[in-house]
Amino acid sequence: MGAGDRPLSRARFVLVDCHPYGGIFENEPGTKDFEVGYDYFGGVPIRFEGKEGTYAASARLSNATVWEWIHPLHDILGELLAAGLVIEEFHEYPFTGWKQFPFLEQRADGWWHFPEGKRRIPLLFSLTATKPAPRD
Repeated sequence: MGAGDRPLSRARFVLVDCHPYGGIFENEPGTKDFEVGYDYFGGVPIRFEGKEGTYAASARLSNATVWEWIHPLHDILGELLAAGLVIEEFHEYPFTGWKQFPFLEQRADGWWHFPEGKRRIPLLFSLTATKPAPRD
């Protein structure tokens, strides 16, 4: 029996995503600083018209209406806990994988960072959760 044949003692869930806090700020071209534009706890879809691409691709969209939702951390963590998962690690990062704000700078590491001297907010988070094995 090889290592890959052993039954798993517990399931593991890993999530890396944009931090929802960054979603409350305007990020349109010309934005020079943080300007709150959306409600963190709003729970309603945000409609953008004529949007030029998304975080996944900068190409113009064929359907220029985009809907986005902010999912506060308490929603994300609460659902994992309600499902019986145990959160083992949680980290926040002041960088992201896309140019979320016009003033971010891409560095040699490939990530988009705040310029030196600029106040930072969390832009990315990661967590690891596990589901304990059932007790016999």
